Amino acid sequence: MKTATGQLSSVLRLGTKAAADGSREITGTSRRGLDDLVDRDEKNALVIRQSKSEMSRQPAGDTSASTPRAKGRDLIDELDYRQLHSVLRGKTTGDPMLREICRRQGFDGPPTLVGVGGIRDIVPPGTELFRGVPIWDYADQFKSGEYFGSSGANGSGIYATTKADRAKGYADDTGGEVIHMALRPDARTTLLNRLLKEQDKELRPIHKELTRLKRGEQTEAAIVRKQALEEQRKVLANPGRFAAIKGYDAFRMGKNADEWLILNRTALVVER
Repeated sequence: MKTATGQLSSVLRLGTKAAADGSREITGTSRRGLDDLVDRDEKNALVIRQSKSEMSRQPAGDTSASTPRAKGRDLIDELDYRQLHSVLRGKTTGDPMLREICRRQGFDGPPTLVGVGGIRDIVPPGTELFRGVPIWDYADQFKSGEYFGSSGANGSGIYATTKADRAKGYADDTGGEVIHMALRPDARTTLLNRLLKEQDKELRPIHKELTRLKRGEQTEAAIVRKQALEEQRKVLANPGRFAAIKGYDAFRMGKNADEWLILNRTALVVER
């Protein structure tokens, strides 16, 4: 009889084929299998045990911790952009606005943890991701602590690469660590260029209205409206925040690029 981890591995393998539009999707059959497995695990409050082959590579008693993937939705018309700006007060690290958006989406939950070698049992070589951190505590926080999204050239979020050697360059020789992980095959992803087109579509009417208001009479109502639009524009102008608001789990910098930006931590399977 297959163990729960074996079933999960089989289901996840079915979904590794990328969709033609650059998004990673799984088939209806494998999606139902994954949802059924996660639901059963959640309802019975079970911890997925390692298969015998995995156990031979791990200390006795090591187990996997399964986390259902939070499914994001489009929040663009629901967010209070002024309130988002208020979370900046007193915050000096990371991107607190992204953290608040991800909290609203449920993206700030922990990833699914597997034992040593568990990633390769779930996804084929070449679809793995790596993240180098300079301090061991940062790796521990990433796996089970508070959500932290850093700022970067292509937006705020969790940067990762398909190149293990590149990730090692970000980890010191004094306590650093390379985090080994993979996106779940049912993760909702896109490419950066497609995301930027969506972003431009949302920002264009905001720019147009701001231009009109600035040229018009500066009434109290016009000033209040301009401030609201400016606050919304500043939030949406960051590709990472925009992707999280639109409900994407992650995006890739290009079709064959080795860099990813991850927004949804629950969409990850991470090696302990």
